[in-house]
This record gives sequence, C-alpha cells and structure tokens, in this order.
Amino acid sequence: MNYVYVAAMITLVAISAPGASQERGAVIERMPLYYVDPWVGTWNLDVGKSKFPPGPPLKGGKAVIGPYGHGIKCLVHTVSANGEARHWEWIAQYSGKDSPADAGLFADTVALKKTGRNTLEVVYKREGTAILSEQWVVSEGKELRITRKGMKPSGEGFSGILVYEKE
Repeated sequence: MNYVYVAAMITLVAISAPGASQERGAVIERMPLYYVDPWVGTWNLDVGKSKFPPGPPLKGGKAVIGPYGHGIKCLVHTVSANGEARHWEWIAQYSGKDSPADAGLFADTVALKKTGRNTLEVVYKREGTAILSEQWVVSEGKELRITRKGMKPSGEGFSGILVYEKE
C-alpha cells in the first residue's frame, strides 16, 4: 500500500490568561503535521568519500528511496569499475522482519529497523543467513552514510562505507 504525504503545517497559538509569559494570540511554534524519514529522496554516490573494500571502487551510483506503507522502497543503480551497470530493489517495513528482496546476486531478503530519528539498521540475508549489515545515518538531511559489514561467498569478512549526497 502506498501512502501519499501531504504537506501541512500546524500552528500553536498562545491562549494564556492575561499577564502570562506568552502574549495572547502569539505564535508559539510552527511544525509539520507529518513526518518523512530523512533517508527518503534521491541520493547520488560520492565515490571520492566512499570506501569500497573489497575490490575496486564503483564508478558511480544512485539510490532512490521512497515511503512505502510503514517502511520504504529502495531502488539502487550502480556502475562497477569495469563499466557494468547493476540494478536492484526492495520494499521492507520497519518491523525488523525479513522481506523479499531483488537485491541483485547477493541477497534474497532484507530487514529494516529504525534505531534513531536519523538512523536505520538494514540486514541482508541469503538463504536465511545474514551476509551484510548496514548502518544508515543521515546528517543534516544532506548526506547519507552507509557503514557496511559483511561476508563474501568465500567466508572472508569485509567492511566499507558508502557516502551519498542528496539530489
């Protein structure tokens, strides 16, 4: 089920008794009536800031992340060091439960769990075994830093950092 987020503002207005610290009718605060997760948007991979072990760095990449029910839909496009274009996508809820994923050749499920207002834990599994975990952190709404730890098919561990800039 897709949800459409409608922009709206709510205004808190003071209606205190005369002589109180707030002036009657003064605007106290304006705040959004809705909340959109900070990782929602279009993100371009910053190859220079990213660290790609194992193997050569990607030439480029883009992630398009949108709200979907009580979770997100993520579409990822990358270009490998040898120029090969790859695409994968997944939809998952923030429940921490496994959801089917078309995550290229490396995973068949993904699970999401919010760990803070600007942080998200993502775990990819293949045949029930966790093979990659990511910690997503959005800074000032402009940078998405994904710290990755995983296991190669050979059983060797790896780690890396992907840095995306918001479009």
